[in-house]
Amino acid sequence: MSSDTHQPHVAIACDKFKGSLSATEACQAVAAGLPQGWTTSIAPIADGGEGFSDTMRTALGGEKIACQVKDPLGRIITAHYSICPTDEGQVAIMEMAEASGLNRVTDGTANIMQSSTYGTGEMILDATDKGVDRIIIGIGGSATNDGGCGMARALGVVFYDRHDREISGNPAELKEIDHVDTAKLKKLPPITVACDVDNPLCGANGASAVFGPQKGASDTEITTLDAMLDRVAKILKRQDYAKRPGAGAAGGLGFGLMVFAKATLTPGFDLVAQTLNLESLLKTADLVITGEGSMDAQTLQGKGPAGIAMMARDLGIPSLGIGGRVTKHITASRLFDHTLSLEETGKPLDELMEHAAELITEQVRASSDLLTELVSA
Repeated sequence: MSSDTHQPHVAIACDKFKGSLSATEACQAVAAGLPQGWTTSIAPIADGGEGFSDTMRTALGGEKIACQVKDPLGRIITAHYSICPTDEGQVAIMEMAEASGLNRVTDGTANIMQSSTYGTGEMILDATDKGVDRIIIGIGGSATNDGGCGMARALGVVFYDRHDREISGNPAELKEIDHVDTAKLKKLPPITVACDVDNPLCGANGASAVFGPQKGASDTEITTLDAMLDRVAKILKRQDYAKRPGAGAAGGLGFGLMVFAKATLTPGFDLVAQTLNLESLLKTADLVITGEGSMDAQTLQGKGPAGIAMMARDLGIPSLGIGGRVTKHITASRLFDHTLSLEETGKPLDELMEHAAELITEQVRASSDLLTELVSA
């Protein structure tokens, strides 16, 4: 610190504590435990998954939009996305899971062969019709494996079998795909995709093999789905796109967005950091505090708290990571100057999740000496 009278300034940039706290709530819980007189800047973060749209809207301001779309199985639901003002105009920020996520088929009806991203296309269409200048879409948590063909149908693309019969965008029919008509494809604003996986569309590391089991696909279905996606790429003459990192994200929606919407795929944290101008926020801080529900090996694979810690390290600012749990992968990485874990309280998991906010505040408050040491280093 520059002088004895200087009151430390803390940048708080937490992700969600899944099942317990939103990113905003987690940041507020941290702030509540800081020593009296310390000032804060709060920037809730997300990496493209659950809470992405709400987190970005909280940071940027804007409006929450409701629209009627189809869920993965074609049932009418209400989905939400955000429209936010930015330097580049009005930007729609959405999550594909709002329309086509596994969270939409928790009633035992999940059926990967019949599931479609049509509703995601409807959300994109709704934002386009509202005249937005850009769309940002996070593609985590999908229930689908249709290569984005369902989305494309909602945007005007027509798929046919060899008998010139129109077929739907779900995998059960797409395996019969023979030719495609894109003449009526809707003109779209620029689309940027928050994508944190680098899987290709097909093969042993592709959408079907890696993510299909999480969506209930059997071994036989995985083989069928992989062959179907390979056929789609060949019919579209886009085998080059199929090999690109991220093409296999969200059951191949990454591929479909690149091919049909000319979208650009970007790591989720990088996109959030750029949109929220996080580097400028961190530069003003004496200490950076970040975290998420489970700080583990996946955190180190490009997730938000790791990105925040690396940014802080590059700026020469100490960082503190806080999580519901903090595994040895995190401590061994030495990415954070110090970590706090709610598990260390010894309370059972259900209690940790139910009282996460209070426990975060208590842990931060009890660590005042540690915090003072970090900002004085």
